[in-house]
Amino acid sequence: MGKVLTSIGVTVTVGAFVVACSGQRPAIVRIEVGRGTVGDSYAVEGGKGLDVVVQAVTIQPGAGSGWHTHPGVEVAIIKLGTLTFFDGDDPKCEAKAYTAGQVATGSGHVHQVRNLGAEPVEIVVTYFNVPPGGPAAVPAERPTQCPNNLA
Repeated sequence: MGKVLTSIGVTVTVGAFVVACSGQRPAIVRIEVGRGTVGDSYAVEGGKGLDVVVQAVTIQPGAGSGWHTHPGVEVAIIKLGTLTFFDGDDPKCEAKAYTAGQVATGSGHVHQVRNLGAEPVEIVVTYFNVPPGGPAAVPAERPTQCPNNLA
């Protein structure tokens, strides 16, 4: 009796798989993982042999990236929450908030991001001009005009 149940179980499983796979699939399927509106100008130039890296990033409330830089341009689509950006090139190091549906861009200079809100921040980030197999982000020193408590 045990063998019969096993055979029936396999037959049902295989039969269900065949039925599920027998329909035609679309030739191309596109899944949008993020969309936002750009508020600042940016340009992307790249070179042959460099990597492009795309990451889905979640930042919990109170967490931050620490000071860092990227090899090239980054484009971050904010999907959920409010991302607070601190630009190391800003003489006042003032916070700039980006909310869901907006896009933050950076040109590889020192900066950090923080989640100062009560809900997680979800972003989709594309990094350009990453050395092959190399990191998309590299730790950096805190700019002198930026307060210690941001780190």
